[in-house]
Amino acid sequence: MKTTARFLGALLTVLTCVTAPAQSVPQLINYQGQLLDANGAPLPTGDYDVEINLFLVESGGAPIWGPQKFNGQSGPGLGAKVPVVDGHFNVILGPKDTGERDLGDVFKSNSSVFIELKVGSGTPIAPRQQMLAAPYALQALTAAGLKGDQILVDGRLGIGALPINGYPLEVTGAGFFNTGGSGGSLLIHTPSAETGMTMGRLNRADIRFDDSTLKFLAGTGRSPRDISAGMAIATSGNVGIGTLTPASKLHVIGTVTATAFNPPSDQNLKENFAPVNSREVLNRVAALPISRWNFKEDAATPHVGPMAQDFHAAFGVGTDDKHIATVDADGVALAAIQGLNQIVKEKDAELQELKRTVAELKAQMNQLSGQPNAGAHSGQK
Repeated sequence: MKTTARFLGALLTVLTCVTAPAQSVPQLINYQGQLLDANGAPLPTGDYDVEINLFLVESGGAPIWGPQKFNGQSGPGLGAKVPVVDGHFNVILGPKDTGERDLGDVFKSNSSVFIELKVGSGTPIAPRQQMLAAPYALQALTAAGLKGDQILVDGRLGIGALPINGYPLEVTGAGFFNTGGSGGSLLIHTPSAETGMTMGRLNRADIRFDDSTLKFLAGTGRSPRDISAGMAIATSGNVGIGTLTPASKLHVIGTVTATAFNPPSDQNLKENFAPVNSREVLNRVAALPISRWNFKEDAATPHVGPMAQDFHAAFGVGTDDKHIATVDADGVALAAIQGLNQIVKEKDAELQELKRTVAELKAQMNQLSGQPNAGAHSGQK
């Protein structure tokens, strides 16, 4: 029996229902129509086998989704037979066809889709009908002229501008989030005269991503924070406290207070061992200029010590002539102490020798003073 169809209504929520990411929104399409026989009369009331396929073209081609069969069986893409009353029918498409393909995926990537119905073992009803959006769903098809929140048909959300980078949420402009509590909030923006992004709280600490550097700063107001009140992590892995350009793994501008520093000194970590002439080290320490000074950034704190240039010229150790490593200063001091100890031992040995000599001389003098006068005896004869 040849069957035709008059489609009364379709896709009450198509494009909005099937593409929304929220799990609470059904991934289904409500589709209605009227089935007529070859003479234009409605099909008799009853339950019918109906098969549905979706195509990209009005005729020909292969289905991009389907079949979904309403044949009274169970399984993916299968369902109860379709009740028809005076030719009128209603079916729910989705969420999957017999091949377990998602119905929502069809409308994410295709703007023109045609539906084809087949009743029982007959031939498919021609022509296929184009699936159209419900009136309010049309707004999802175009973002032209939209202001503020802009939602595209594929579910992407743009705030302040169209989402053009392919992410589910794209925001153009600053953002303020009130987290509740006692004044808790989060401000995401680019501060004046700076680049990159800042996440923080007015009159509180903030986090900044600027020039490939991650900064943790504290301060007040919206003006750029003083780096001396924070720290920075560079892409090299160097960490700076009080500086934006750390030159080593930990670069600190300022005073560091700690109970102890434990640099490794394990013999198994070292190589190229060579003896040190401690007397020579002592002589160089004695010749090393020592002065009283202060750092330019800290005029109130005086220090005493050598300059890195003089230290490097005297001993040739360390990474450069701008720094004095504590391990080198300690090593030079210990070597100089050993050299001084050698001198003390030598002087002590000399002193002991002098004491022994003096004692011998005193003993000889005592012996001489206790003997009779040799000249007097000779005169008596």
